[in-house]
Amino acid sequence: MNSDKFEASPQRLAVFAEEFRSTRRDFEKASDDFFRDERRTGGWMGGGAMDTYAQQVTPPYEQGVEETTMLLGLFGDAVDNIGEIIFGDAQDLTDFQNEAVEGIHDLGSSTDGTGPVGGGRF
Repeated sequence: MNSDKFEASPQRLAVFAEEFRSTRRDFEKASDDFFRDERRTGGWMGGGAMDTYAQQVTPPYEQGVEETTMLLGLFGDAVDNIGEIIFGDAQDLTDFQNEAVEGIHDLGSSTDGTGPVGGGRF
């Protein structure tokens, strides 16, 4: 639903940030699963000094394993960093809202009758 109104909700931002943290945990689990499965099946190409096929296939395979592991870690870090930024925005928004409420309260609590808005009366 489109609206002309902007609503700042620190709670919704915090929930959104937690979703990013959860996604980070999903990347970590995927990486752990990949390592477990790779250790179980990683020797599929054979081996030994006389196995020319294994000598040809093993280096690119190991490079692929290393790159996959690195990418999973980078994606996890990126998602985690986005979540931290959103969480920081939620904290900043809460601080800003609290300061605004305090400022309004201070304006309305003047008892000497000479406040900036006439003793707290608007």
